[in-house]
Amino acid sequence: MDRLFLRLVRAVLALSGCAAAVVGVAYPVNAMTRVGGGVDILVMPVDRLRVTGEGLPRGASAAMRELWLDVWGATLAEQALSRGEILLGGLCLGVGCFLLRSLLATAWSQAGLGAGAARRLMWLGVLALVFGLTGPVLPYEAAAMALDRTSMTDAFTPWFGLSWVPLTGAAVLFALALALRAGRSGRAAG
Repeated sequence: MDRLFLRLVRAVLALSGCAAAVVGVAYPVNAMTRVGGGVDILVMPVDRLRVTGEGLPRGASAAMRELWLDVWGATLAEQALSRGEILLGGLCLGVGCFLLRSLLATAWSQAGLGAGAARRLMWLGVLALVFGLTGPVLPYEAAAMALDRTSMTDAFTPWFGLSWVPLTGAAVLFALALALRAGRSGRAAG
């Protein structure tokens, strides 16, 4: 039963990894076929925009902090970078699924977690860190290029934000890798 479950989990991870990598590449490639069309960018107004507020209750205001713009006449680079976070996420997830698949096989074996387990955990952390730090930069650059091309830099700035989730996940994976490595070296010395 355990062996069958492990094979099922490993098969699901392999399929998920392949699907994530394919979709991660296909989505930006699809966007690059729309050169000259619209590109969606996330921006912040330089000055707080005030909307009319029709339909809002008395005393309520609607101040825009960030908004999506659909900018037409997009270049190939703008289209590619606007979906670059999806590309990077798909590739990182694809590689991560295969690392996790290998880690599960090692953990489920008779020998337990081998010497390569700490290395695999470290690489999973590197993938999370690369995605967490680099992913948001790509759409930011697309927004900066589109705003510069359309001369809207006086009214808008590109929106940028890091998520704490991949960065925290990377820190946890690095800590687990170090603990596993220290535990193995402590057992070897003792």
